[in-house]
Amino acid sequence: MEPARSEVQIHEGGVRVTRWTFDVGQHTGIHRHEVPYVVVPVVSGRMGVRVGDDVTYHDIVAGESYFRAAGAEHDVYNAGAAPFAFVEVELVGENAQSGKNKDI
Repeated sequence: MEPARSEVQIHEGGVRVTRWTFDVGQHTGIHRHEVPYVVVPVVSGRMGVRVGDDVTYHDIVAGESYFRAAGAEHDVYNAGAAPFAFVEVELVGENAQSGKNKDI
């Protein structure tokens, strides 16, 4: 399993912004989100999400953002035929507490 590439672009002011780039078949590895976060796709693609033994597939579309609460534990991977990328904005510090039950 080849890892996806990540680049932390900002980590201040209550947010951590990371760009993730996935070539075909690349994975994040199993990880747990300790804080709420927003994902902003910048290159559309087909994403596989493994939670335990279950896998779901999602077509992410550039510019169509989504929010997830803290606690998600999964492995994300490129299940498509072309690279994709997204920017993940994590709400850290005091922002993590205020963002737990809000849609953004």
